[in-house]
Amino acid sequence: MWLAVSVVGLGVVALAFTYYALQLEIEQPESWSYQPAPDARALRTAEFKFTALPVESQIDQQIHIKISRLQPGEEVWLRASTSDADEVRFDSWAKFIADGAGHVDLAKQAPTSGSYQSIDPMGLFWSMEEPGRKRFRHSEQWVLRQYQLSAETPNGIVSVNLARRYPAMDLELSEFKTGPIHAELWINPIVEKPPVVIRLPGSDGRYDRLKSSLIASHGFAVLDLRYHRGNARGLPPSNQIPLERVTASIDWLEAIQEEYGFDADQIGVFGSSKGAELGLIAGTLDRRIDALFLWAPASMAFEGGTFSDPKGGSSWTWQGRSIPFAAFRYPYLDGAIAATRLSFGKPFSFLPIYQEAIEDADEAALISVDNIPGTVMLAAGEDDRMWPSMEMGRNISKRVRARARSICLVEKYYENVGHRMNYELWPRGGTPDLFIMGGARDASYLAGADIWRRMIDFFSKTLIKQESFCI
Repeated sequence: MWLAVSVVGLGVVALAFTYYALQLEIEQPESWSYQPAPDARALRTAEFKFTALPVESQIDQQIHIKISRLQPGEEVWLRASTSDADEVRFDSWAKFIADGAGHVDLAKQAPTSGSYQSIDPMGLFWSMEEPGRKRFRHSEQWVLRQYQLSAETPNGIVSVNLARRYPAMDLELSEFKTGPIHAELWINPIVEKPPVVIRLPGSDGRYDRLKSSLIASHGFAVLDLRYHRGNARGLPPSNQIPLERVTASIDWLEAIQEEYGFDADQIGVFGSSKGAELGLIAGTLDRRIDALFLWAPASMAFEGGTFSDPKGGSSWTWQGRSIPFAAFRYPYLDGAIAATRLSFGKPFSFLPIYQEAIEDADEAALISVDNIPGTVMLAAGEDDRMWPSMEMGRNISKRVRARARSICLVEKYYENVGHRMNYELWPRGGTPDLFIMGGARDASYLAGADIWRRMIDFFSKTLIKQESFCI
């Protein structure tokens, strides 16, 4: 009898907890629905001028879209479409009003309605979606992808075709699994002895071939380094990760640089989110790192762990010992709430968990800035709902500027932008993440395009031209 009562009692507790977790007021800061374009009209070819240049461009290059020879105040509808690797069609649209000169310039005007809302020259590209909210899927075999654009008024229609170029097929890719090194190395064969950018991914730990190949196309060798398990075997879990995985990778780069034709004497690190936490720590440990670019940075070392083992101790070890860390206040409770909400398709924010960890942390958990490289750029969204990256970036900056040592440190923070670096100038599609990232949709894409250009410029000046980024 007592066993039956105990089972019933546990069931009641479980149901009550599930109800509690699902009733928490945790919502995405912005949600949006698919906005189908109005039906296209059968129109004759119009006489107004519609230009989209360049006709062929790399996928991270901006397109300049302009319309002229319209009547002042005339309405014009723009449409864009392409298909993904599954041949699923993605579409976007926007309605504009011609200015007093009869012009529409997407770099200067916002649409009055459409699939995006802001002044954004690339809004037609990233806002493409399909009715089922499918995520856009790229193909690693693509060299060029065709986009169709049209502009129409009651008097007629003009159409243009654009080709967007993928750089991966022009680069050399090698994958390595040797000792602590699990990485993909991208080499630009037309660049003599390019400097190296080490990419440190976020907590998902995955390779990003699109992002890495794009960086390499701008004149770099890129080491896409996996430092924890993610969805791969043979790597540490998300806690007790040896920091030697970064320092050993630099040793290894120095050993193979002549064979692969890059310059390991010029090394930059690009870390985002959890990778930014690792990047800052690595920058204090290894003086061979010349430049740090950190998106959504962390000023502290945090506790590691997963839902199955929420109290995992420090995320990092050095020379076999855990480094001091900011511990989560209620790891088991927070893990249970997160797992419950996500299993029911409800969103969840980690921001309060990290804020509590920062409040409770000892000063020893702060990542030292005494020995960081001479050139650092910190960037974040002001509305980060994953962890307080802007506040942590400002903490890093404050401590750096308090040191007597001269360091070129640049900060850039974006209003209405969350945790994700939405650098895509192409369709992304899909639905908002259940992990709440924060930020407004249009602002996030505008900021992502801007910080991508700044990141390329940062590494170009510091590593290729070897100029000061602060001049």
